[in-house]
Amino acid sequence: MARAARAVIFPVLSEATGLPIIEAIACGTPVAAAAVGGVPEILGDDAPACLVTERSAVAWRDALRGLLEASIAPERARRYAFRFAWDEVVTRQCALYERVVAANGSAPSRTARLITSCG
Repeated sequence: MARAARAVIFPVLSEATGLPIIEAIACGTPVAAAAVGGVPEILGDDAPACLVTERSAVAWRDALRGLLEASIAPERARRYAFRFAWDEVVTRQCALYERVVAANGSAPSRTARLITSCG
């Protein structure tokens, strides 16, 4: 459905993962999304999206208008979504665990060794 749209709006009050946003972007569709939960982390400065911080009809209207006027190329949106592919996410997550264990300064526990052996 997102592929057929020129833009997707995601005006939720609570969102933990942002998966619908990533899915829309992966379809090549730009997104206007509420700045809640993990959404701001997903939508960086180079995202094919607009982060809406104000809860008003005017803010949403302006965000949608801005997306439509920007004429974001679907391929650009799709490229952005690739940073959330499973292989990329797992690699970054393992690197984070390794940094946490290294910062601890002590010998890693059995659990930490298992976590950092992702690759």
